[in-house]
Amino acid sequence: MRVRSELKDLPGRQELRQRAEAALRQISRHISQRALERLLGLSQGYLTRMRFERLDAAPSVPLVALLALLSVDPAQRIKELRTYWAQQVDPVRVEGGTP
Repeated sequence: MRVRSELKDLPGRQELRQRAEAALRQISRHISQRALERLLGLSQGYLTRMRFERLDAAPSVPLVALLALLSVDPAQRIKELRTYWAQQVDPVRVEGGTP
């Protein structure tokens, strides 16, 4: 089954932490850790606990992927994310209709 083989390719717990840490080093040059947690909807202190392995679980694959995307061009991606969250939702567009 294709899904099962893709799941086997997912990184392990330690690799997820390492990837998240590498991304955070890049991102933290542009935003405080607490401001990043607020922007991403994470609980206060989550990133600190993750970085110092105080969590029972590794960071999720989607969180690590998001951090990786943000780390490519942190200043621009953070700006885009702030703009996105500041926008009003247009219910017509969300449902796929035309205005």
